[in-house]
Amino acid sequence: IAPAQPATELEVELLLTNLVARPATQAKARARYEALISRFPESPEPHAGLGYLEWRAGNRDGARTRFAQALKLGSENRRMLWDLATLTQDDAAVSGQAAERLLTLDPNHVDAKIMLAYQYLKAGKNKEAYTILDSVKQVSPNQAKNYLNALGHAADRTGNHERALAAAQHLLRLANDTDSRIQATQLLDYLTKKKELEK
Repeated sequence: IAPAQPATELEVELLLTNLVARPATQAKARARYEALISRFPESPEPHAGLGYLEWRAGNRDGARTRFAQALKLGSENRRMLWDLATLTQDDAAVSGQAAERLLTLDPNHVDAKIMLAYQYLKAGKNKEAYTILDSVKQVSPNQAKNYLNALGHAADRTGNHERALAAAQHLLRLANDTDSRIQATQLLDYLTKKKELEK
């Protein structure tokens, strides 16, 4: 067994800064994170820390900016990558990059696969969306509706019409509120009419 390595200066400073990153000492924590960014410009961790500080202060745009910079610098912080993917759902490029990075670190992260599939669909990468959804072997009840909706669209756009119909029918069976029933019904109606037109 290799001997434990001593903590680096950056690791020690981050730990101390994280300890003061509380609402009552927010200004002090911000100053420390910014000082760390100046001293360690290639490190993603201070940007991630500052991003969480911004988020807790209600500044979602600031959090997105800091998290995106941490991603650019090669962050492997799985929690931050997932938070960036969800915070930037309206930006397919950034959200997709965050989900892709997360999947390189955790290939079985189902939520990241579903998120990435949606971003691929937005970007017209239908085959990629279908492939990643096809790799999902099991979903939780909380993931099922998003998964089936994405699968229905991806399967339809890649010519897998029977699987698209099956996904839409399953989605309708799971629908337990007005919005999800409307979503499932619209998808199923569209796929059914499309199949009839193709006869």
